[in-house]
This record gives sequence, C-alpha cells and structure tokens, in this order.
Amino acid sequence: MEKNNRKEARSYLQKALVLTNAENHEIIRCYGLCEYWY
Repeated sequence: MEKNNRKEARSYLQKALVLTNAENHEIIRCYGLCEYWY
C-alpha cells in the first residue's frame, strides 16, 4: 500500500471508532494493527 492509502484508511478507522464509540473491538484491533505495522 502507498502511504496515501494508509493515511486514508487511518482516517476512516478513526471515524469508525468515533461512530461506534470505540465499542467495536474488531475496529480497535484493526486500528492497533495498522498503527503497529505502519
């Protein structure tokens, strides 16, 4: 993935976290993995 795509995906994940009030553990897990790997 290009850096641009990563930034976009990250912003979508952040929006998703806000929308679900961080209740969705899958999203949190994905976000954590993204933060860790990239």
